[in-house]
Amino acid sequence: MLLRLRNRDGRDITLVGAPIKLSGSTVKVKYLPPLHGEHTAEILREKLAMPESRIKELQDAKAIRG
Repeated sequence: MLLRLRNRDGRDITLVGAPIKLSGSTVKVKYLPPLHGEHTAEILREKLAMPESRIKELQDAKAIRG
């Protein structure tokens, strides 16, 4: 089953629905997937210990979202 939803940026997206259907119950989407690049700066900062100044440079160069 495919679900068609509107993402936070206003675009329509298609997601794979729950593979199991139980009679008398409904499946709801609790959370939308992250937008492309939504967590890039966070990962660079927290996992790779990249300085904020370098992240800002990448954002200014439009290499990452910011």
